[in-house]
Amino acid sequence: MAIKNFWAFNPGETIFADKLYQKFKSQLDLYFPIKDTGIDLLAMTKGFKNYVSFQIKESRYFEDFGSTWHQETKKNFDKNKNRVNFYVFVTYLPGYLANTKKKNKFVIHFVIIPTEELLRRIECKKANKNGTYDFYFRFEDNGKLHEVREKKSVREDKDKCWAFDYSKYLNAWDLIDKKL
Repeated sequence: MAIKNFWAFNPGETIFADKLYQKFKSQLDLYFPIKDTGIDLLAMTKGFKNYVSFQIKESRYFEDFGSTWHQETKKNFDKNKNRVNFYVFVTYLPGYLANTKKKNKFVIHFVIIPTEELLRRIECKKANKNGTYDFYFRFEDNGKLHEVREKKSVREDKDKCWAFDYSKYLNAWDLIDKKL
């Protein structure tokens, strides 16, 4: 049995949990599972009437490539599809790229996407030879968020181009609220 190391939580998990608690503290209690089952964080409504589960991935912004880089294996997607309500991609964007006053600080963004929607989107992607899906997110100047680095022919396919615009999932706390 794989047990999580409680003395070394993944920073993205704790940062997301803190932000989630700040936004929904009157509605939710948060729990970190002991056994690694694919759920990184479990949020229970007060009174235990409902729960929301999260798989959390984190990445810094790679300035040389102009994007973040997150990964998830096909095996984990298959395992988690009925367990996890949301995938959360945590991104650390350097302040000097985010037009903030504190240029040496990071701005943290959360791409919060329902698992079933993410599974629909990966149908337009190809896993690499190791069975891993790569997600490269780019923050555009117009406030949009796009996944990049798929083959141009795939990105420009009119039947698939919707799959690369993640703008509506950027800091989409309202999706969690609806699930509660």
